[in-house]
Amino acid sequence: MDVFYGRVTDNAAHVYVRLPRDGAGDARSVAGTIRGPFCQLSHTLPATYVIRDTGAGPTLLGTATIADPCFWSTQLPALYDVHVELRTEGQVVETFDQTVGIRRLGVAGHNLFWESKRWVLRGVGNKTPNECEGSVDDRVASFREASAAMLMVDPDEAVCRRASQAGVILVARLTDPATVRAGLNALSRWGAVAVAILPEGMAETREELHHAAPNLLRAQSCTDGVPVKPADWADLIVCRVSEPAQFHAAVAGCPLPIVAERGLNELTTTAAARSACDHLQRDLAPGGDYAGYFVTQP
Repeated sequence: MDVFYGRVTDNAAHVYVRLPRDGAGDARSVAGTIRGPFCQLSHTLPATYVIRDTGAGPTLLGTATIADPCFWSTQLPALYDVHVELRTEGQVVETFDQTVGIRRLGVAGHNLFWESKRWVLRGVGNKTPNECEGSVDDRVASFREASAAMLMVDPDEAVCRRASQAGVILVARLTDPATVRAGLNALSRWGAVAVAILPEGMAETREELHHAAPNLLRAQSCTDGVPVKPADWADLIVCRVSEPAQFHAAVAGCPLPIVAERGLNELTTTAAARSACDHLQRDLAPGGDYAGYFVTQP
């Protein structure tokens, strides 16, 4: 089941539920409710919105309009509970439950924008969940305290859920080209997951990637040894920094937002690594003001 949102304004958010049809004669329909917002960091007054089937089409599709939506942010990580029912001749034959967060994040020119304001992404990480020490709650809390996004390789559901609840932005680095669509689809439900860095060697087209996760920004990974050539599916570029002059030369002329990424030589705290993002920004400032800065633990 795919849950995604289309056009959003201060007054309304249009949310869609999509499932594949079971052949041309599939007589099922979509119904259900969306209830929220819910937020662990603030008291909210939830409301319930009805999901209505849109009728004939290539997929089963339901839609609901959320009035005066609360958007997911680090200050107010608002989430909505989605309950979906598949019905045949009015009888419920299957149900699904999911949580969704609605973000106002996008790209314009060389910049990222969050809620219509230019936004600079700063993140720390680059470990798989199994390599991280401490509980999920403790790890997520350390990123929130440091005001840093979590950059994580193939994040699991537990990390995505807790980051979404706690108001911590998560950048997912996917590693398996064979499972990119499934990975994007699994990540797209979480309010915290804003960007997915995709692996090389994918066979999917831009349309297929967008269909898998309409509300995720897709990042292409590059190194500063050669000029950046953006793929047609890329919304932004994450470029590894080995030497500032090489980095500036590699990204020169690229029309997309650039996020610089530099590896640390020693393992350190999340707070210290977050400070290293500012050092990276200062090191690169003579050559440009970029859309984001990542540092990765060794």
